Amino acid sequence: MKNKSRPLGVTIIGILYILGGLITLSRSIVGSAIMDFVGLGPISTIFGIAATILGIISLVLGVGCFMGWGWVWTFAVIVSILNIIMSIGGWAISGFSGIVEPPLVIGVIIPAIILWYLFQENVKRYFGK
Repeated sequence: MKNKSRPLGVTIIGILYILGGLITLSRSIVGSAIMDFVGLGPISTIFGIAATILGIISLVLGVGCFMGWGWVWTFAVIVSILNIIMSIGGWAISGFSGIVEPPLVIGVIIPAIILWYLFQENVKRYFGK
């Protein structure tokens, strides 16, 4: 690996991906156990597998931020765009209520900031873009 200086924001994004991955993995275990307990066996299995995959992907993205893997930049851009689209879609389905509620902030504003940040020259350079 080249000796390249990691921007602080990339470190923060990496930490957020790792924390999100750990939270998703723990939620998959607890959520699957609860659903299984109430008799939703097949649904809990599907939920558990999907959440586990998402958690592992988040962990890998977090590590990739620290390592400067170029494909992580591309994947982070795609994930940020998808988060924004899905959050706006969910907001539209709910009748555009709660514009200042935390889900909108988390689902739209934070990914938009991350998306903007990923296109900064020093960040693109770090990821070899």
